[in-house]
Amino acid sequence: MLEAAELPLEDTLALFEEGVGLATTVKTQLEQAKMRIRTVVENASGLLSLEDFDLS
Repeated sequence: MLEAAELPLEDTLALFEEGVGLATTVKTQLEQAKMRIRTVVENASGLLSLEDFDLS
């Protein structure tokens, strides 16, 4: 979008700064969501338990 648009430099910088701010906000929200996610796990004897979700 920014490459094709013929915006003044100030407007382009403002859009870029807005994008950086939004990316930071989303990253924070994603990290908070990851901490709340838990997984139901069944062990060998059939018992269920909750474990923290591990993305790695």
